[in-house]
Amino acid sequence: IRVGSARFLDAEGIAMPAAASALTEQIHARGHSLVLVAVDAAVIGVIELAARLRPEVPAVIARLRAQGVRRIAIVSGDHAAPTRRLAAALGADAVYAEVLPEQKAEIVRRCKARGEQVCFVGDGVNDAIAMQQADLSVSLSGATTLAVDVADIVLMDPDLSRLNTLFALSRQLDANLKRGLGLCFTGMGIVVAGSLLLRLDILVALSIHAVLGTIAIGNAMLPLLTSRGARPVERETVTDQAPKPDHRE
Repeated sequence: IRVGSARFLDAEGIAMPAAASALTEQIHARGHSLVLVAVDAAVIGVIELAARLRPEVPAVIARLRAQGVRRIAIVSGDHAAPTRRLAAALGADAVYAEVLPEQKAEIVRRCKARGEQVCFVGDGVNDAIAMQQADLSVSLSGATTLAVDVADIVLMDPDLSRLNTLFALSRQLDANLKRGLGLCFTGMGIVVAGSLLLRLDILVALSIHAVLGTIAIGNAMLPLLTSRGARPVERETVTDQAPKPDHRE
């Protein structure tokens, strides 16, 4: 028994009957995807799959753009029609459909060659190579073991809105690091310049260094103080009334 795409069955040497080909075209015309079922060397059925959009995704995309993400692309091994339909619903900037795992990685390499910083979000085995090529790879709790193993960051809450939290935290930590380095370099600059030009006493120089060093340490502790004082995030209950995927044999 073999279950998979038409490309998979073709690689297995299983011919596609005319009835299955006609049904495949009808399913793709509806913007859905499918898998074929073969027993021994004969195709006996087609399973139609209708993707459902996560309820939080439109808001996540809007916030990512507000946070400065300039280009959002969908990279999928699925058929072009359902992938384009999904991209249109999300307002994605680019669509790559019917791509193999190696081709996903090549897309990431091309983006990086243009000077872009790439964050790849994936949860499947087919995403692992591309995730390794990206500047930052993110996976979700419940994803395949390989995707979780290669990911730089794993969101333990499968809610994709945590991506927005991740981007916000990264910017806060980056600003904190730059501020801390600025304080350290300022202290060293004052001590060196004062010693050479003003001939500061060694005790005065040590005092300046100690004060600015203490301020830098306090700055480094700010994220910890902020996290302790933050309110817990209230999770909104979302009732998903979307229709269930349509299955046909």
